[in-house]
Amino acid sequence: MPTMQDLIIKQTQETPFISLCTSGTLIFKGVSIPENCIEYYAPVNKWLAELHNNLPQNINLVLEFEYLNTSTTYVIIEIVLEAMKFKNEGANLTITWRYEEEDEDSYDVGKLIEYRTKSQFEFKII
Repeated sequence: MPTMQDLIIKQTQETPFISLCTSGTLIFKGVSIPENCIEYYAPVNKWLAELHNNLPQNINLVLEFEYLNTSTTYVIIEIVLEAMKFKNEGANLTITWRYEEEDEDSYDVGKLIEYRTKSQFEFKII
């Protein structure tokens, strides 16, 4: 069976930089307003599903969005819920929501996702 590879997706004006490393560092950074959110994030969901079979001890999920649309918010909720499964399987999970100090909207979106997923975020000002 081939070993799992990292997944790196370059940032565009409409989509975030995504870096998913088999070491357990999962980064989403930038703007997320893709035309078809489900299609755009499909490779991410597939990669996360595979990670269950190659689970690292520590998972560090970093979410740093300048802007995300409603469709992306639902996708990120699903990604956080998937990360919570890793925790249930024994991994140490840290979820960090990074935002600019004056960006109350970003903070509020992070709080909403934290609440909806019944998870615990670390909020860090950048």
